[in-house]
Amino acid sequence: MDDWAIPIQRPLVSIELELASIRFCFAIGVIAMNDDFALVDKGKSFEDAEVYSAWEKKGDLNRLWSLIDVSCPRLVMNMVSLCVAFDDGRILECKNTNTVPEQVNIWGFEEPEARQEFPDSEFLTNYPNDYLIRMRLSGR
Repeated sequence: MDDWAIPIQRPLVSIELELASIRFCFAIGVIAMNDDFALVDKGKSFEDAEVYSAWEKKGDLNRLWSLIDVSCPRLVMNMVSLCVAFDDGRILECKNTNTVPEQVNIWGFEEPEARQEFPDSEFLTNYPNDYLIRMRLSGR
């Protein structure tokens, strides 16, 4: 399975709740979960995790707030899911349902080459749509 990893290497600064998404804000970018996702505790599986939904207003928000100030080395996406890993072992995971092109929106965190080519632009990546396009273009 081909993974696309995007380095973050910063602590989570804040969490914003909106009608259709929950946004995780870092100093260099934002990850907006627009579909159901889970907070997976260290050593646990997705099936054992608490599921969150902005639309359905479900999930214990206190558990999400506890992620603030915890460093996040990277996010990784593939055909199965998008995962945001934290240094304490917890993971935010959004499974690819193949139903909407924008289950997750990602602003910032652009790759160094893109930052040099377009220094003033703000990069937006949509999961799973942009992941699928990237894999198709690379011949995978």
